[in-house]
Amino acid sequence: MPLIDTPKSPLVPKLKGLHLFGFDGAPCSQRVSFTLAEKGFKRARSVRWNDDSAGACVAPPGTYIFRPVSLIKKEHLTQEYAALQPNMVVPVLVHDGQVVIESMDIVDYLDRLVTTPALVPSDADAAALMYELIELGKKLHVS
Repeated sequence: MPLIDTPKSPLVPKLKGLHLFGFDGAPCSQRVSFTLAEKGFKRARSVRWNDDSAGACVAPPGTYIFRPVSLIKKEHLTQEYAALQPNMVVPVLVHDGQVVIESMDIVDYLDRLVTTPALVPSDADAAALMYELIELGKKLHVS
């Protein structure tokens, strides 16, 4: 799972709860938004992606803060964003200082964080096939 062990962004240590950096028009961001909804999280509010004000840094329990990163304005291509996501793509999930990149890995992280409803089949063979197909999808869709 692509975790950023030592994030370079000074924003990360300030963030409490779940924060999703994404772009609503990007399928990979949509995948994570759908997963958050399936897991019962509500979108609390949207704040500027790099907003580090006190009110923007804490997501209430059961919610996530959406931090839109405009692909149209090329906000993902800035050095400031690269400190958060070295591949300069969306989405990024920050959960209490833990940075997870790549949408399928974020989905897996959320499925492990909130176990019901499970997104992974309970049958071992079906789960193995699912993970095999996910890995194939990652190889075909490189950031």
